[in-house]
Amino acid sequence: MSELSIALYDGLGLSYPKNGKKISADHNDLTRRVDGNTGRENGSVEKEELYQEVFAHRERYPHVLQRLYQANLEDPFESRPEINAYVGRLLSGHKTYNQLQKAILLFSAVIPPSKSFRADGYAHRGLTAREGGLLVHYNDDLGALVRKKHGHLLPKELFAMPQTQRIAVCLEYSFLLASLLRAADIQARVKQKGGHAYVIAILDRDSYLLDPAHQLFEKTNETGDPDRENVVLHYLNENRFFDKQGKTKEAVEALRVALEIKPNMAKEWNNLGMDLLALGKVEEALAAFDRALMVDPRYAMAMNNKAALLAERGRLWEAQALFDQALEMDGDSTSVWKNKGVAFYKFGRYAEALAAAEKALSLDPGLAVAWFLKGNVLLRQGKYEESLEAFDKLLELLPNSARTWCGKGIALAKLGKLEEAQRAFDRALEIDPGSALVSRCKRATLVLQQNK
Repeated sequence: MSELSIALYDGLGLSYPKNGKKISADHNDLTRRVDGNTGRENGSVEKEELYQEVFAHRERYPHVLQRLYQANLEDPFESRPEINAYVGRLLSGHKTYNQLQKAILLFSAVIPPSKSFRADGYAHRGLTAREGGLLVHYNDDLGALVRKKHGHLLPKELFAMPQTQRIAVCLEYSFLLASLLRAADIQARVKQKGGHAYVIAILDRDSYLLDPAHQLFEKTNETGDPDRENVVLHYLNENRFFDKQGKTKEAVEALRVALEIKPNMAKEWNNLGMDLLALGKVEEALAAFDRALMVDPRYAMAMNNKAALLAERGRLWEAQALFDQALEMDGDSTSVWKNKGVAFYKFGRYAEALAAAEKALSLDPGLAVAWFLKGNVLLRQGKYEESLEAFDKLLELLPNSARTWCGKGIALAKLGKLEEAQRAFDRALEIDPGSALVSRCKRATLVLQQNK
């Protein structure tokens, strides 16, 4: 019977949650990361020194842009010859007598002809291609082909692509419009508020809110954000796009740039740790979680992630202390309770593991991994009927989980219900034909049946 006592925690992994990140689009979310003491790829030291030097004072931002080019880093506000030439042609082909009229024309050039807006007491629509319009359509699909190629779309990339492919979320729209306005010698800054981005422009001494994504053009008392903040936002969006596309190395590099510019972002340090873990850079990930906690010592998610990593490395006592601190910050975190339970389970402290699993389930009865943890703990404690109940409950949630069918089979075998156990193992192998664990358990059950 020794093979049937196998612990099924080859699926009971500690998990490391990321924090929701605010992105450019109205409803998209963002996150992330890095530590100056960890190893970097070629060129990263120069980048760190660059940002420590040039971002010390906001008023030096024009110098920052120049140095961005020298470091071969993207600048969302880059003054491009093709953009300047386009603005020159557009303005020369239309009668515009003041900054307000220029801004209305440029706003019309950004939105598609099917959209309209009101400004200066009149209704206006987007320009057609023949009229000089850029025909940029709203599209928040992170998996769009152009975003797979470029990531977060900058003005230079929108200009370079065919008109039929030009798409944007609100931040992409805003960077494009701000670039056009600046090329027309109009003061313009991007504003990010509540997860949405738009432009604040000074037109004939009055402040206007220009929102291409929502076709709004109106006076306002708001002021735009410093360019420095929006460069950070661009790289955070790049990070999220690359994460969604599975390009983890590129996601890390984008987040490192954002954190070198603005290092006091605890959530981003936490998410850097997550991406570094995905690359197998454990020491750097641990340093990133530490940095998150330096910025915000009460950040429960970073405590949870660091504790989970310490537990994986055998440092249970340190992990337990961090789990307890995280629960002081957020006692209703199912992630912390679940990770704490898995850590105790791996170190053979089954009573504490069970208590943590049951607490997680009291907070979220649909938390599948907590049911799996509970079923495995009860197996270890020899409580096979209760273990079977936990696996059955999990199968209601995940009927095609091979590991759960395997767990159920072991519980049934321990109860002497060998034929039912065999059926459970057969079902597990239907789902996962290559499972070595299920195959071993099934063979052991057959031997038991033959020896009855």
